[in-house]
Amino acid sequence: MKVRFLPILELVGVALGGLSSSCHDIPTEPGPSTPTTATFVPLISLPGYLPYGEQWSPSDARMVYADAATESIAVFDASAPASPPLQVAPGAFSDNLAVRWSPDGGWLLILRSDGWPTFKRHLIAARIPGPGVPRFTVEVAPASSDMTHAVWGADGNIYWWDIVTSKRTALPPPTEWKSENPSPFRERSQLLPRRDPHTGHLAPFLFETVPAVVETPIDVPADSTLGHVIGLDVVPGGQQFLLAVSESPCTFTALVDRDGAIRTRYWTPCPSGPPGGPFTFEGGGSVSADRRFVIGYREVEDGHNILSSHLILTDFQATWIVDVEGTAMGLWDAGFAATGLFLAFGDLGGGVKCGVLDVRY
Repeated sequence: MKVRFLPILELVGVALGGLSSSCHDIPTEPGPSTPTTATFVPLISLPGYLPYGEQWSPSDARMVYADAATESIAVFDASAPASPPLQVAPGAFSDNLAVRWSPDGGWLLILRSDGWPTFKRHLIAARIPGPGVPRFTVEVAPASSDMTHAVWGADGNIYWWDIVTSKRTALPPPTEWKSENPSPFRERSQLLPRRDPHTGHLAPFLFETVPAVVETPIDVPADSTLGHVIGLDVVPGGQQFLLAVSESPCTFTALVDRDGAIRTRYWTPCPSGPPGGPFTFEGGGSVSADRRFVIGYREVEDGHNILSSHLILTDFQATWIVDVEGTAMGLWDAGFAATGLFLAFGDLGGGVKCGVLDVRY
């Protein structure tokens, strides 16, 4: 494992500045101008990949990833980069993996597949170890090929869905977690996929708990021949969302409200380039904790191979775009932490990159 630290640790202090702020009170006004530079300053390079679900803790700068070196689910704390990653669930590494955080940020909910020939999925609750806190894992549901996605609700219960039938099953949390967390938590807004049984199209819904369980489909107008609408990120505050919308002629990234109305479009809606290529694509999205920035990617490909790629940055209102320096071949699952400007992404060259975004005006 190759570890790289910042030459100036004050960047970590800047990134931690928003730790105690409320997302509901953060202004969303654009910056004074287009930044002169946006630079990814690496903290660490990790072997493995970022699983589907939630990369970052709901309250701080801890990042979960699938560690290929140890075949474990591990957690790295970007606010303490000198500390080694914590091995949370040994042996849970899988090519088909989804992870969600418990509402207190102390446990992980892991959905992993056995793969061929059974394709049975296992739902595992895993405590994150720490000083005086031993590692602990428990399977919270019988293995099943019907489990497609799952979350740990803010009411403490665990829920899983069958994406084909849309049936939801509720499970009690582990008794160990319940004894550690007797108090209720604030409502959490989580985007989850659903499939229309008539058309087969994908579209997200919003799942919220505390105290009532609420499932709200997000209906975004989409081309009837394409139809897929895929959830990307919940904007801090839980009132707006980033979605990938498949619409003729091209998929685009959109900011939508709870009614599915499109408020802002990000990136170019179609590939650009001469006939026959190479073509330039832009897409993806995650919103920073202060709601000032949206991260995405730009790639150049010839129809068969990706020739180059890097991350791009815009403001919340999409009034400018700048390239993010230091992210050559960075593409997959770029996402901001729940605090500061910590950022992680999957690198096309292999592994996970985690660092701090340094934006200069």
